[in-house]
Amino acid sequence: MPTMLLTSYRERERLSRAELAARLGVSVITVSRYERGLRRPTRTVMSRIVAATGGAVQPNDFYDAPGECQAPAAQAQEAAA
Repeated sequence: MPTMLLTSYRERERLSRAELAARLGVSVITVSRYERGLRRPTRTVMSRIVAATGGAVQPNDFYDAPGECQAPAAQAQEAAA
């Protein structure tokens, strides 16, 4: 099964951010930050994401390349300034 971004999974499953947050044991704001690339899940939460999505979302889906986190919009704006 190909992996997907958290937002794609949530929308495909017709879950609200609140529903996904409850399944993961995090806040709605935290889910939003994961989806926008502003925050990375801890190892514990990443394990919950993999379990909650049946493996559809994997740790590598949070990285652009091995060892690199997706560039958060805030960091991109700071770099441009």
